[in-house]
Amino acid sequence: RCVGAIREYRVKGLAMHEHFTAWEPGKKLVFYMGKMSIPYCSAFMEHYEMEELGPNETKLVWQICFESSWIFYPFFFMVRWMFEQDFHKAASNLDKYFKGSLT
Repeated sequence: RCVGAIREYRVKGLAMHEHFTAWEPGKKLVFYMGKMSIPYCSAFMEHYEMEELGPNETKLVWQICFESSWIFYPFFFMVRWMFEQDFHKAASNLDKYFKGSLT
């Protein structure tokens, strides 16, 4: 729960070591992937930035940056499609979660 923390994250048979480079609760969270069990990417980073707009209203900017590893480059259109599906679902679930918690 701080800059410099490392977390092992597992999803759908994929394990990643995430290294946190920014940790400002309620404002900013940034991490990069240091190791991936299936080397889809040679680089991967997520950046979350929150801005309070008013009472009960927050703007979230979520950026995901990744680069294909040379092994998966010929097939990366499929990897990118899988990532897009997962991240769209995650964004939708996050939106539903917060809308449900405000009622």
